[in-house]
Amino acid sequence: MRATLPTAAKSDCRSAPESCRKLRSRVNADRAIVPLAAHVRRGLFLPPRAGAGTFGFHLGTREGWRTKLALAVGSLTALNQWDLEVVRLPDAMLPLYYLTRPVRLAGKSIAHAARRRVD
Repeated sequence: MRATLPTAAKSDCRSAPESCRKLRSRVNADRAIVPLAAHVRRGLFLPPRAGAGTFGFHLGTREGWRTKLALAVGSLTALNQWDLEVVRLPDAMLPLYYLTRPVRLAGKSIAHAARRRVD
């Protein structure tokens, strides 16, 4: 499968064909673009799922295991408002929220997998 240029880029190619050839060759040489475009095309018109599935997308856009590991660790430890509301802790125990997030995410994943099995 080859990547195709959007309509705006095609009209620009008429005025600068050499730069478009270079762009097209760079796009086709990048191994990540075709699977990424296919992934976007598959999910483009699906209803939004409140953040579900975005981790896999962002993981797929990272190159190398170090950047993927950094993303995974960051997503496990980055707190959001929901983490602070699910478990109420005194202000002095704020660092414990960093331990509750992985547990909450694991529980959420298990519940999601269980629902998928029932369906």
